[in-house]
Amino acid sequence: MISAEEIKRYARRQYVDLVGIAPVFRFTEAPEGFHPEDILPGARSVIVLGNYFPRGALQSSARGAVRNTYLNSFVALDHSAYRLACQIEKRGGLAVPVRADHPYPYYDTENQIGKGELSHKHAAVLAGLGVLGKSSLLLTPEYGNRVSLVSVVTTVDLRSEERRVGKECRSRWSPYH
Repeated sequence: MISAEEIKRYARRQYVDLVGIAPVFRFTEAPEGFHPEDILPGARSVIVLGNYFPRGALQSSARGAVRNTYLNSFVALDHSAYRLACQIEKRGGLAVPVRADHPYPYYDTENQIGKGELSHKHAAVLAGLGVLGKSSLLLTPEYGNRVSLVSVVTTVDLRSEERRVGKECRSRWSPYH
């Protein structure tokens, strides 16, 4: 079976900037239908992959370039998650990559919010990659809120990360520093 360390090394070779792992038991507050075990029965761990999102793209007035940067970010993460899921399965586990692009296949009209199959930002918090800020954005110490995320749900029981709490997650990438 594959280990957490092997997964992290493999993800880094796929040019992934952030890797965190959360055990499924941390997802107790996930809404019905959006729990890792709803995606993969017998799920034991969720692996969250993240990539830095270029600051220049956010400051650009070239709308086509900005949209292309977003799309490339999602495609790169989806590819990395797919390759990682294949590696996990070659080593005896089951794995499902949960797509990065279009995170809201379901829309809750009553509450006016989008719902995905799994909240990547909440999974990232549970995997120790950062905290949710007042804006409800994921804040990482490495890149602030400029990250794109994807998740892989697996039946492999992996060593998980400690969760970050409070203001420890202040980013050196903040525009206020």
